[in-house]
Amino acid sequence: MRHARLGLLLALLCAIGCSANSAADLGYLMLRLQAQGVPARATLLEPQVSVLSNEWKSADAIAPADLSMLTKRDPVTVILRVPVQDAGQRVAAAVRVLDENKQMLAVGGAQLALMRDSSLPVALVDAPDARNQSLQLAKVVPSKIASGKVVTLYGWGFLSTDEVTVGGQKAPSVQWQSSVELVVTMPQALVLGPTTITVSHLAGSSDTRSDLATVE
Repeated sequence: MRHARLGLLLALLCAIGCSANSAADLGYLMLRLQAQGVPARATLLEPQVSVLSNEWKSADAIAPADLSMLTKRDPVTVILRVPVQDAGQRVAAAVRVLDENKQMLAVGGAQLALMRDSSLPVALVDAPDARNQSLQLAKVVPSKIASGKVVTLYGWGFLSTDEVTVGGQKAPSVQWQSSVELVVTMPQALVLGPTTITVSHLAGSSDTRSDLATVE
């Protein structure tokens, strides 16, 4: 994976109502990720951001932030500083929230064209998964799928170049929304019953689940 030059920095974690002065005169834009619907059991929030130049590129990983200091948990705002040279680029931001055992509880993502200091609401989707992996498929919506229909995959670590197979067949269309969300068109002639879904990086790593979807 090539790293984006935006080099996002985690500047502050706060509850609703916090504020930060613009840093544009210091060479940065402020991007406020507002995670909405944070589960009560969440103890960590991990952001991931990608930027679109000629292709989507992921920024350096941002360490999970401790939520224990917060008195209000909805929304939780993570403030990131983005170098001004990336103004005008489309940015895809995503978060996952983890419990005290670092097991995933929920994820959410959204996109915007970053022109100035901005706020980006991110609605979280429940996606419980006891594993903690760099590539992780956790939920299929809807879980009852059909040949040729469109479904949404939720998880963590998705790349814009990922491929998806369903029941051993390659999906004809995979639209990357963020590192937690793929919109996928199902292959034709799927076999009825529980089916296996695999998300694969071009570099070779993959994650497979056979308990998330049923073909009807």
